[in-house]
Amino acid sequence: MSATRGEHPSLRLRLHVFRSRARLDREIACGAVVSESAARQLRAEQLTTHEERRGIAAALTVVLDSAQERSARGMPSRHRDVQAVLDNRDALLQLIALLRASTPMSAQAVALAQALACGRDSPLFSPDSGRTIEQSLVQIAGTMPGR
Repeated sequence: MSATRGEHPSLRLRLHVFRSRARLDREIACGAVVSESAARQLRAEQLTTHEERRGIAAALTVVLDSAQERSARGMPSRHRDVQAVLDNRDALLQLIALLRASTPMSAQAVALAQALACGRDSPLFSPDSGRTIEQSLVQIAGTMPGR
């Protein structure tokens, strides 16, 4: 399952990546070398598209908007610590803006942002995740090009 640079990936490779994307995303987020696997390389290309990045930004926006609404209404939250989300509001807004911009981002940074926005064990959704929102944001920033 390989595709050389400049060639379109085969249907077999694209199907494999589609079925394995969650695992590939975790590998990329953990810093696996993208170029060592055609599947990882294709998934990294997919992750860094403007469409994928905007989707992750939209998911983060929903989380932030929900936390703000719950806080304003004095509503309890069962799935995330609303105050922790609000305490990291500015940093989350910066990440959202970065995802929406055309600024280059590493595939690892995008995969980490996706895990933060959508992962079941994300500190946005699970206070027992073992990580804080701030730690996740620092990790994402540390994987940006030029850092």
